[in-house]
Amino acid sequence: MRALQRYAREWLPGVDPDAFTEISCTYTTTPDSNFVLDRVGAITVGAGFSGHGFTFTPAIGRVLADLVEGRPAPALFGLAADRG
Repeated sequence: MRALQRYAREWLPGVDPDAFTEISCTYTTTPDSNFVLDRVGAITVGAGFSGHGFTFTPAIGRVLADLVEGRPAPALFGLAADRG
């Protein structure tokens, strides 16, 4: 855990590395149960996989790589963070 705290101090300004809770086997989801694959400012977001992200790893990886490179995600996916 200390290695992660050191990493957070160095690479995540504004994050309190001492305020943490250890958890395991968590499932994240969104209100509409669809993933979020988007770029919000300088942050590329891949979240809300509800335990199913591994199944879609090749497609998710491709979309996230495109977002990191500044290319837009295909609009047909409807997975933007601001989809309401």
